[in-house]
Amino acid sequence: MKQKRFLNLIIIVIILSSVSSCISIRRSVYLKDKSLKSSHNAVYDTVFTQPTLVYKIQKTDVLHVEINRYKLTDQTESSEPLQGFTNINTGAMQNPYLKGFVVHNDGSIDLPVIGSIKVFGLSLEDAREAIRMKSEEFYSEPTVKIYLLNSYITVIGEVNRAGRYPVFDDNISILEALSLAGDCTDFSEKEKIKILRNENGQTKIYFVDVTDMNAAFASSFYMQPNDIVMVKAQGKKRYNTQQFQQVITSLGAIVTAVNTYFIIDDRLKR
Repeated sequence: MKQKRFLNLIIIVIILSSVSSCISIRRSVYLKDKSLKSSHNAVYDTVFTQPTLVYKIQKTDVLHVEINRYKLTDQTESSEPLQGFTNINTGAMQNPYLKGFVVHNDGSIDLPVIGSIKVFGLSLEDAREAIRMKSEEFYSEPTVKIYLLNSYITVIGEVNRAGRYPVFDDNISILEALSLAGDCTDFSEKEKIKILRNENGQTKIYFVDVTDMNAAFASSFYMQPNDIVMVKAQGKKRYNTQQFQQVITSLGAIVTAVNTYFIIDDRLKR
C-alpha cells in the first residue's frame, strides 16, 4: 500500500514538471492577433505605422551644446565646444551633470558668453535653432549641435536584468526596451506593463499589453527618453520556471529515495 502511494507521488511529480515547461512557452508570446476574425495560428503580413514622437526638453535635463563659430572681433574660426569636450563619450553619459548644461527649474540653461536661454518644452531641434539665433549676437555664422545626455530607459520589476540603460536611438519600442533588460521572466504580467513618463512637468502613466498586436499602433508602445518601464509579477507567482523545476527535481529525488527504501525494506521482511 505504501509502495503504491509513493508510485503515485512520482507520477504527480512528472506531471507538475511537464506543466512548468508549458508555462514558460505560454508566457513568451508577443504581439498576438487577438481579433476574433483570425485563427490562432494565422500567418500573414502586417504593416505598423509608427507614430512620430518628438521629445520635449524637461526640467533637470542635461544638454550637450556645441557651437562652431567665427568670433565677430577677429573672424578666427573656432569649433571648440562650450563645455570642453568634442563628442558624446562614455564619461559624458556616466556623469552627464559634470559634462553638460542642466535645465533649471525656470526652464533655462546658462551658456558661457551667450548667457541664459529658455529651452523647457522645446524639441531638441527648436532648442538648437533658439541657441543658434542668440549666438548670432556674439558670433558670425554660428552652427549649433545639441544632444540630450541624460537619455535613459529604466526597466524594473519582473525582468531578468533590471536597470537603467542609456539609449541613443529615438523612439525605440517597448520590446527593445525589455530586451535591454534581458526580457521579461516567465511569470511576468505582460498584459499590463506600466510606463511612467514625464510630460510638461507631470508624470503620466500608460499601460501596454505587449501580447496584443494592436498595441504596436499606440504611441505608448514607443519609448521616450527617461521613461520608466515597470513589469508586474503575476498574482499567483511563487517561483520562476527554473526555480520551480529545481524544486520538482529535488522532490522527485526525495520521493524516489523513500520509495526505494520501502521496496528494500519490504523485501528484507520477506
